[in-house]
Amino acid sequence: MYPKAVLNLKRSSRVSDWHNKTVTLFPAPLPHSPNQA
Repeated sequence: MYPKAVLNLKRSSRVSDWHNKTVTLFPAPLPHSPNQA
């Protein structure tokens, strides 16, 4: 069993990776998008 903090860290990093891939594949024209330069 992993400590809850480790599970939360893994889950957040997984969601972050999914979010980054989604933003990279589908760059949305949103003002708060990090890809907007």
